[in-house]
Amino acid sequence: MGQILRRQFLTATGALLGAPLVRAQQAGKVYRVGWVNAITSVSEVTKGTYPLTKVLLRELGELGYVEGKNLVLDVVSAEGHQDRYADTVSEVLRRRPDVIMVSGSQLALIAKKATSVTPIVMIAVAQPVKYGLVASLARPGGNVTGLAADANPETEAKRLQLLKELVPKLSRVSCLATKWIWEGPYGQAVRKAAPALGVELLYAEHRPDDLKTTFASITGQHPDALFVVLAPEVYGLRQQIATFALNARLPAIYPLAEMAEAGGLMSYGWNLPEFYRVTARYIAKIFKGAKPGELPVQQPSVFELVVNLKTAKAIGLTIPQSILVRADRVLE
Repeated sequence: MGQILRRQFLTATGALLGAPLVRAQQAGKVYRVGWVNAITSVSEVTKGTYPLTKVLLRELGELGYVEGKNLVLDVVSAEGHQDRYADTVSEVLRRRPDVIMVSGSQLALIAKKATSVTPIVMIAVAQPVKYGLVASLARPGGNVTGLAADANPETEAKRLQLLKELVPKLSRVSCLATKWIWEGPYGQAVRKAAPALGVELLYAEHRPDDLKTTFASITGQHPDALFVVLAPEVYGLRQQIATFALNARLPAIYPLAEMAEAGGLMSYGWNLPEFYRVTARYIAKIFKGAKPGELPVQQPSVFELVVNLKTAKAIGLTIPQSILVRADRVLE
């Protein structure tokens, strides 16, 4: 399958966020970040142990913005109810944030529709140019910038190849994705990649507010393995999804290392904490006067492979040496 490269970040036009910040922060001003969360409750996001909040606040602190001093992190969550996304964005805007941060194309589109003035920093958004979120990666224009996490058949094929390498007789694979993701770039990419690998892809609709139905659907498909597609809802429910696959003794590949850390068998995807470190740098640039439309959108260029040997043993699976030698991390 070829070498699995280690992670790194590239910008659309070079080392944008390594450039000097535009101007000193305004004395005495308290800056407000409105964080629109798709799935995780406000109480969990705001408690001191939530990993992504810790990464974001640590990076912002190093850039001169400290919560409780000159920074307010204002979190609103739809708690897995997609019909609440628009209301969640509206609630954040009513609080007059200096910057909004959102994960995923669906929330980013809702936020852009809701405001053309308030700066929006997007996290892991697929094909922002195609969706009309930005004019181009190099010159976004408007009020949106951030991180693009574009899906393509080559990337999804690598993930399916890893799964087939793990389960050589693989033929039926349940693909866990929300309807929005399944019909969008990620779903299209994995569907395009499957036939060449001799894999029948079985769509299992991810219903964040009704996981019992979601898991029953997967069980009823009698798959050989589970393929989880990247989405904001996946991170928030990583423990439940990983536990289901483990209890079902179902080999699975996930898009985030945190899912392997939660007991998932194997992950291949971007380094999510790095996304939040870079997001903090965008926010700091905007606080200091930069215009979102002039900040190039960044794209991750390399992925991370993580294997959980404890889970492999629990489901009676031997990880091939060909995978272990390419893993960035092996959890034992």
